[in-house]
Amino acid sequence: FPALLHLLEMEDRSVRLAAGEGVVSIVEWAKRNASHPDDNSVNMFTGYEDVINQMKSLSIEAGGRGTSKKELGNQRSFFYDALAYMQ
Repeated sequence: FPALLHLLEMEDRSVRLAAGEGVVSIVEWAKRNASHPDDNSVNMFTGYEDVINQMKSLSIEAGGRGTSKKELGNQRSFFYDALAYMQ
């Protein structure tokens, strides 16, 4: 997760979204391969909490000058939905 955290912190919105998709894929894989339905083995990955916190920040990020409202809305929506799925 440390590499994905780095990508989630990048300026390029498309890179952040791709990193978010990667996080969701890893969590989905971990859930599917868990030995018990309530197993939270994904939480054992190094930096997982930092990634979740960054995704929460991206789900409520405020736009700045020159920020496309549509792109920002898409980012917020994606990370909000991703967090809901992961929890």
